Amino acid sequence: MRFRKKLLLILLVSFMTACAAPRAIQKYSRIPAIDYKINKSKTVSLSFGEAWDNAVQALSSTFYTINNIEKNSRIINVSFRLSDPAKYIDCGISKRVITYNEKANIFEYETAGSNEHDTLWETKEGYSIWSEVNRDNSVTGAANIYFTPLSESKTSITININYLLKTKLSGKNYSYRNGGEYLFDSNFSDVIETEITTNRPSMFGGNNPEVVCKSNQTLEKQLLSTLTSV
Repeated sequence: MRFRKKLLLILLVSFMTACAAPRAIQKYSRIPAIDYKINKSKTVSLSFGEAWDNAVQALSSTFYTINNIEKNSRIINVSFRLSDPAKYIDCGISKRVITYNEKANIFEYETAGSNEHDTLWETKEGYSIWSEVNRDNSVTGAANIYFTPLSESKTSITININYLLKTKLSGKNYSYRNGGEYLFDSNFSDVIETEITTNRPSMFGGNNPEVVCKSNQTLEKQLLSTLTSV
């Protein structure tokens, strides 16, 4: 039984016995995403033609989908879908400590990852809402790959990845008065999308300055390694 359900039972018993239930209190804190060194270019000791052919062959055996190849423009565009976005995107760590009846319940989770947690908040009407939240995250995106001939035997490969972090929220809200009177419960669902690039962070959902998401450069390193393997 989740902690919220235990609280609700106590609230109901307290209300039925005309005793005021103590209020639950939430403390929220965050560890922000760290700063990452951006390294999206690498030079190989190959001619442009050799570097191009090598990259196309390497990409054909990966999870990337090749969308467009323009050799004359020296550009390749690929797309991808990832099942574990927290491996590639850092939105920091959220921590919620909900204390009720002197018992602290701690929910700590990666904001970019899939997880379950509870949260407590109040409406402008003065009601308290206890929410059980299921967070399901996924990420899709595309990468542009640019080839720049530096000489007859050297080529620079530069990448820029665009990520779309999709956060599906679902769960149940339990509403009650601050005095402990239970009101009603309701299901909720929402989808929040966050767009970031290799070198451009973004606020979560595009409008939350408390939560900034960044590429942790893992996918960039992996893709550059794939493109420059000989």
